[in-house]
Amino acid sequence: MKAIHIRESPGPIPVIGHRGACAHGPENTIPAFAAAQAQGASWVEVDVKITRDDDFVLMHDPTVNRTTDGEGRVEDLTMEQFQSLDAGSWYRSEFCGTAVPSLQDLLDWSAAGGCGVCLHVDPTFDADTLGRVAELVTVTGEAHRGLVISSSFDQLRWVRDACDQISTGILYPAGQNDTLRHSLEEGVDFLHPHRKTVTAAMINEAHKAGLPVVSCIDPDAELIRSRFEWGLDVFSCDDPALVFRAIES
Repeated sequence: MKAIHIRESPGPIPVIGHRGACAHGPENTIPAFAAAQAQGASWVEVDVKITRDDDFVLMHDPTVNRTTDGEGRVEDLTMEQFQSLDAGSWYRSEFCGTAVPSLQDLLDWSAAGGCGVCLHVDPTFDADTLGRVAELVTVTGEAHRGLVISSSFDQLRWVRDACDQISTGILYPAGQNDTLRHSLEEGVDFLHPHRKTVTAAMINEAHKAGLPVVSCIDPDAELIRSRFEWGLDVFSCDDPALVFRAIES
């Protein structure tokens, strides 16, 4: 059974903590993931990249400069070097000493009682690399509630080939009609349009075709309420608690 389903109304709205709950903790770190779970998120979204020694690390940018006390490109650093970085002091002093998690760290946290994972995979990952990602998710028992998102249909196909339990979603900025058609042909499980391109008509067309729609949403209560009224199925937000407060109000 897939992890993404079209929302039944009335009912609770599924929420993804974007980079964890990055409005409440340093992005792509365990404290941010824990905050998202505490606020009711069903998944945490993370950015997966590969290190120089072929391990998987959670980092949004191509470099570590913005979100750690180090410098350099992710692809040039080993996992041992990542383990020496401080990923929290840039955010607030209370997070000083926060580690950069590996993908395995995230999956272990999830398997131990954390929420599900939504993996935004790097566009450079080939079939073999994505097979390794899928294997890690499978071995830790998280495939049944695991999500993978990418702007590449090829990448999503490679993930499904490796593990058909993982739900896949296509990221895209515009051109919903072609994307919807291709998504149905490719067998992806949900659409993930850019937040600025989402419309009520887009969501309606996707639902008619049997596909749910996930999208990032700015932490703005009015925007959240309007997207809820349009029928957006899953909200990805830096502040998961705000989604619930906005809808409940």
